[in-house]
Amino acid sequence: MLNTKTAIVLLYTAVLTCHHLTAASGPALQKS
Repeated sequence: MLNTKTAIVLLYTAVLTCHHLTAASGPALQKS
């Protein structure tokens, strides 16, 4: 079982990655 700190770090990383991918692909999708 993951402790709270590890879970928060993983969740934060997932959110940053998702936001980064969205920010990177957003303009590209709008241009095409």
